Amino acid sequence: MPPTEQMVAPALRLAPSSRDTHTPETYRQIYVGLELPDGVRPIVIGVTSAISGEGRTTIAVGLARTLAADLDVPVMLAEVDFERPSLAPYFGVPPAPGLCDVLRDDTELDEVRHVVSPNLSVVTTGSAGQDAARLMRHLPIRDPFHGPRGPQGVVILDLPPIINHSYSPLAASVADAIVLVVRSGVTPHGVVHEAIERLGDRPPQGVVLNGVRTSLPRWWPGRGA
Repeated sequence: MPPTEQMVAPALRLAPSSRDTHTPETYRQIYVGLELPDGVRPIVIGVTSAISGEGRTTIAVGLARTLAADLDVPVMLAEVDFERPSLAPYFGVPPAPGLCDVLRDDTELDEVRHVVSPNLSVVTTGSAGQDAARLMRHLPIRDPFHGPRGPQGVVILDLPPIINHSYSPLAASVADAIVLVVRSGVTPHGVVHEAIERLGDRPPQGVVLNGVRTSLPRWWPGRGA
């Protein structure tokens, strides 16, 4: 059975693309489709997947960049995949200190963010060391994204894959809305459903089917949607 037949949220189909080449309109559709409450800040959106290699980080980066350009509030992209960090080399910022150092109470979130473009800042993983699992389990307890010292705009979390890590559902619990990225035609349906089940009472509000094949020409306005 196709994953969309049992999904708890509508799926946005993304046509095949190379790294970070989806159009801004693609990410606007993802954001608007979440139906987030107006005027509530911060809004924390978690981007995750069932397993690795589904394009999760690409979607998180594209969503953060688009919202930073579109919205009148600051946007923060935070890396929560402690075992496979990638944002530091992508944006050319120091890998540490970062979120792990915040969770150890060694520093504050505002002190580890790097402004990478107008209205957009990035928080890297930082120094995970040998206690990455413990820190991930501690994330919903410490939760640096909500509260008086948290950011006031929109936060995009690049979350770890749900099935690859036991504590991933706990990390996802800090998000106000979750986007699940699925590699169309690659990720087994049973794996997708298992990931949704592990999220428990916090199912994804948006599902992105990444890499969908289409016969529409590249100039067609609706291609990629």
